[in-house]
Amino acid sequence: MIPAVLFGEENPVAKWYALFGENSEPVDSIEAYPPFAEIREMYSQLRAKNLSLLASLSEEDLDKPTKAPPQEREHEFATFGRSFLALAVHQAMHRSHLTDALRAAGRKAA
Repeated sequence: MIPAVLFGEENPVAKWYALFGENSEPVDSIEAYPPFAEIREMYSQLRAKNLSLLASLSEEDLDKPTKAPPQEREHEFATFGRSFLALAVHQAMHRSHLTDALRAAGRKAA
C-alpha cells in the first residue's frame, strides 16, 4: 500500500481487498482465501520493499506530500512520514487483535 499512497502506483494486494479490506466480512470457507504461505510471502516482500524505501529517504523526504492518500484518510497519509507512521501503528493494532484472539482461545501470546 505504501508505494500506492506515496507514488500513486498500483496496490499489489488490491486483489485481496474484498477478503481483507475495510468493511470486509469473514467467510466460513477456507477455499475463499489464498493460502497462508502466499499471504505471508507477499507480506514479507512488501515489508522488505517498505523498509528499503524508508531507509532511502532523507528527513526532508518524510515531509513530501503523497500522491494518492486513501479517501477519508488524507490527513493520516498526507506526507511520506505520516504514511510510514500509519503503517507502524497499523501493525501494532493487528498485533493487539492477535493477542485478544489468543487470550480468548486460552493461549498465551509469544
